Amino acid sequence: MILLPPQFLNARLLAIGSAVVIACSVVFLPSASAQTEQVQREVAGLGADNEAAVLSALQEATFQICGVRIKSQLNVDSLYTENDDGVRIMDKVNRNILIKTKKDICRIDRYEVLDVSGKGASTRAKLRVHYSVYRVPGPPMKRRRIVVLDFPTKDVHLYGVGGVRQKRVGNRRVQSGIDVDFGLVRNLERDFRANIEALLTQSRRFAVLDRKQSEIYKAEKRILQSIDAAPGERARLGKVLGADYLLYGTIDRVIVEDQSKIIEITGERKNLLAGSAKVRFTVLATATRQVKWTSSISLDRVFSERLRPEIAAEAVLKKVAMKVVDELTENIFPPRVTKVISPRRFVVNRGGNTAAIGDVFDVFSLGDWLIDPDTNEYLERFETTIGSARIITVKPKYSLAELISGSGPLSRGMVLRRRTVETREVQVPADPAPFLKDSDGDGLPDYLNRR
Repeated sequence: MILLPPQFLNARLLAIGSAVVIACSVVFLPSASAQTEQVQREVAGLGADNEAAVLSALQEATFQICGVRIKSQLNVDSLYTENDDGVRIMDKVNRNILIKTKKDICRIDRYEVLDVSGKGASTRAKLRVHYSVYRVPGPPMKRRRIVVLDFPTKDVHLYGVGGVRQKRVGNRRVQSGIDVDFGLVRNLERDFRANIEALLTQSRRFAVLDRKQSEIYKAEKRILQSIDAAPGERARLGKVLGADYLLYGTIDRVIVEDQSKIIEITGERKNLLAGSAKVRFTVLATATRQVKWTSSISLDRVFSERLRPEIAAEAVLKKVAMKVVDELTENIFPPRVTKVISPRRFVVNRGGNTAAIGDVFDVFSLGDWLIDPDTNEYLERFETTIGSARIITVKPKYSLAELISGSGPLSRGMVLRRRTVETREVQVPADPAPFLKDSDGDGLPDYLNRR
């Protein structure tokens, strides 16, 4: 294997002669790795002697394999002279062109000298170079790539049983009851982000890229660059994808209050835990920095079972994460009819945690595009309601739905829109208390009056 150092790759082309490509034959040969293939390429170069011609051809090969970065610098030096005829200005122009590969180190497995001909400055060398190419497993990815960034939390209020205490967790102040585990509170942001990544992945609409595990990636990269790696393994490098979109936002508030009470007559404890959360999020196009979508989601939830406040907060934020992903995916990639099984049953391209048995959708057929008369911007296609459908079976990658109203003929490609009111959203106890108590009637919930 030939390792070409930066000193060689960054050399000016004129220092060793000009290189001319005469052929480019790409042949794939079997290798030890199922994803790594051997490729051969023929190139030619000109030089002042045999060695310079071979080096010129090798340099051209590395430019073709690893890409070219060209840097041009123009320097103008002016000289002023004065005589009887006046002032005379002489300019000395020096243009410096530096040609280098895009990668600091480029590897060629081996090369063969096919022919050397000519003499002096016309010496010409023809080479066949062999190098490794890594093919990413699976079919070409057509999904839009997205990175989920951190969602910092502003306010956390978790009130359990007995007393109130305050503590700084990260860059925020947390008010809580004495029975709250601050270790779990620290994980709220991390778990919220992880839930969004998991749901986006399972939606199969986006390719989710990781930007958090840099140390793990760097460790694996060092192994691939080491002498212990098998020939061709280095070809795996240089395949990191850039993001089409960035998803970021803030968790404005997380509030959980234990409103449980003891019934005096029976001594029975009636569990009641009220939770509330608000999250803002934005989708940014990386190339243009254009805001593609921004929204805010608020969610209130009542728990009739006995839970620790921090566990209830995690459950509320998990539900918010589902709503964020639903809103994001269903505005860009709404669910569609994938296959019609019978006049009333069909397959939907949603599965895993992105759909649940009992979810209700409205089904629409698509018509002509609607165009804004002022901006000539394409808005969306005109939709005609066909009926409503309910999810009856959920698989990891798809779901089975059944029409519960309407009788219009179903066809592949029809769009589904989730009903705004979900029957499974909130668990309401038999005797619900006010969601957030205001005992003194000052218009503020009790948790804001506690000291």
